[in-house]
Amino acid sequence: MLWFGQALAERAPSPEERSRIETLLLNEGFTNWGKIEIADDDDLWDIEDAYDSEGHRYDLKLHLETLTILRGETD
Repeated sequence: MLWFGQALAERAPSPEERSRIETLLLNEGFTNWGKIEIADDDDLWDIEDAYDSEGHRYDLKLHLETLTILRGETD
């Protein structure tokens, strides 16, 4: 049971999940990225510092199961 104000833990992907996510990122034109984890506040994959082939940096949110890119914010 969680008490008020207690944060849920963030989780890194399993090796299989990481492979699926990285394949998607490469297929979508990203060349490198930083930390990948499930955020504790929205149940989505968070990918920090994803760079596209033109050098633009994004923080991405992916659906947990379908890996659909739901949001991509440029920094």
